[in-house]
Amino acid sequence: MGDISDFRVSEGRFYILDGPSKRVRVFDTRGQLVSTIGRQGSGPGEFRSPVSIAVLGNELLVADVAVDNALSRFNAQGAFLDRRRYGVVAQASSLATDADMVASMRMLTIADPAKEGWNVVAIANARGDSVGSGCVIDPRYVESRKVDGTLSHFGFGNVSVRGGEVYCTQGISPIVQVMDLTGRPIRQIRTAPPFYLAPKDKKLDLNQKAIFEFLGSFTTNAGYVPVEGGFVSMYTRFNEDEGEVRYHLLVCREGTPMRCGTLENIRKPIYIPSLDSIYLQEEMEPNAPVTIGIYRIAGLTE
Repeated sequence: MGDISDFRVSEGRFYILDGPSKRVRVFDTRGQLVSTIGRQGSGPGEFRSPVSIAVLGNELLVADVAVDNALSRFNAQGAFLDRRRYGVVAQASSLATDADMVASMRMLTIADPAKEGWNVVAIANARGDSVGSGCVIDPRYVESRKVDGTLSHFGFGNVSVRGGEVYCTQGISPIVQVMDLTGRPIRQIRTAPPFYLAPKDKKLDLNQKAIFEFLGSFTTNAGYVPVEGGFVSMYTRFNEDEGEVRYHLLVCREGTPMRCGTLENIRKPIYIPSLDSIYLQEEMEPNAPVTIGIYRIAGLTE
């Protein structure tokens, strides 16, 4: 397995999106491979650039940014069913499900002035019917486009769902937008430091080398995970000593007062089921299998 792009747990099954190999691998609780879903290609049940997965009932949904306006559906046995819109109006880069609804977030890479005020999250029911949209694009995406005259930000947002509320984060925004299941705004949560806005004298394009070289001063919001009794907020920052992006976590337990702790400079979090534990993708050796470590984090909020 190459690299873990997304990870879900449901009904005693671990669903791991292996982005480089364009497959979803399904494991049981003993770590045994149960099935492999999809393969590289452009046909039915095949992927070109899969980035996110979600489990809806007994079905698996896969978002592929190379496929506009639809998610791929697979049954519990891994057979391809069809591609369904679920309200998606552009390339979906993040998925979340809750009971009988699906929330999908569009890519944030392109943010020209014409997109000012656009909603970036689509919400649909299990049948695929659109029921609403929300999460207004952060105006600084648009402003940076005006300033630079070229694409300045490269990254994705994140959407999560819990308790009838939808949580939306955007790469450069320190604000979590909270909505109901129709996309209507409920409140905002500030959980991270201010993020990068392109200076007037710095012009970036989609060249990966240029973006990587500039990461030393770039911070991006990696997500907000609501869990029982609190939340975990994540952002990333380039670690110059190690030459790669590292994650920083704020773990908070609800109460009066709210108790929070931090984890800094950690490896890639792939699953946070509670305030007590976290799943991390371990360091990768060349040609070695990807391993997942489970760590206790309960002490951070005690």
